[in-house]
Amino acid sequence: MDCKALDTVKCQKTVQQGVKKLYKQLINTLFPPLCCHCQTREWVYVCPVCLETVFSYPDVCFYCRNRSWSQNVCEECVSILDRIIVCFSYRWAIKSAIKALKYKDYKAIIQPLIQKALRSQPLDQYDSSNTVITYIPMHRRKQYRKRWYNQGSLLAKELSKQTWLPCVNLCKKIKLTKSQTKFSRNKRKMNVYNTFTLSKSLANHIKHVIIVDDIVTTWSTLSTVAWLLKKHYSLTSVVWYCLARQ
Repeated sequence: MDCKALDTVKCQKTVQQGVKKLYKQLINTLFPPLCCHCQTREWVYVCPVCLETVFSYPDVCFYCRNRSWSQNVCEECVSILDRIIVCFSYRWAIKSAIKALKYKDYKAIIQPLIQKALRSQPLDQYDSSNTVITYIPMHRRKQYRKRWYNQGSLLAKELSKQTWLPCVNLCKKIKLTKSQTKFSRNKRKMNVYNTFTLSKSLANHIKHVIIVDDIVTTWSTLSTVAWLLKKHYSLTSVVWYCLARQ
């Protein structure tokens, strides 16, 4: 495909996104959005009352769920991750909010979600001089044909904006995989095997990489990305910052 054809495709996508944005703004003006959880009429996608009913995830080991300080993996459990931070349990308003973000295009819900997450699990111990934020990428065919956006990327950029930690895209998904929502644990591991590769190298002064995600079930995708980072940067601390766990 030549340069003119590529420019034409990019222009068409830009026009489509602009029309879609204007259409959503018109609909939201005529029919104000409802709270995704309580369904009361508000000018926000999740009302403050519902957000206040959300409880923080307890300080337990992510694997055995025994008591652990600051959600670190306990000594009895072996993990490729250096730290796992889960903000909330996947129920009530958080469950409705994440579903609305993933399947209903409620991108305006991201800012209050990240604000609530940082109040629950702040990242004050990480400095912008030696820490970067990244996310789990989607295959470009799935991203542009189904959703037109990656919710993990949007969450990571908003977290970067509120914490002043730089956000970079470190990985690339090279193989299109099936949806894992109905797969068992073993099938999920096989489904994501050898599906990611590094797209950008880390600087030598980077000591911490924070991977942002919306929800965890079997952590198979995350383990694949974490293993890839550890393989190339064994001395770098890999931290997982997740909104909710089922």
